[in-house]
Amino acid sequence: MSRGLAQLYEYTNAHFLADTLLMRLHAYPEYAAHTEEHDRLVESLDSLRLTFDSGETAMTLDAIEELRSWLAVHIQGMDLRLSTYVAENGIPVIRR
Repeated sequence: MSRGLAQLYEYTNAHFLADTLLMRLHAYPEYAAHTEEHDRLVESLDSLRLTFDSGETAMTLDAIEELRSWLAVHIQGMDLRLSTYVAENGIPVIRR
């Protein structure tokens, strides 16, 4: 696995863990749907890793573009709704 792909995988898992804890602690109403999307992305990253490791770079580039598109939609949809919920409910978050 490439270093960049490994870093993306590690960051994604850490970010999703933080999201999951926040949603569970504050009874986020869209918890199930949000975590299902996270699970699908992790599955896609696993598939991308296997494809990359097999040497199929053309397929890997297509998969990266697909993940980029998915991420944009997720951030503008699910993550924005979570952010709004957090703000509207006065939930404290740690900012980096």
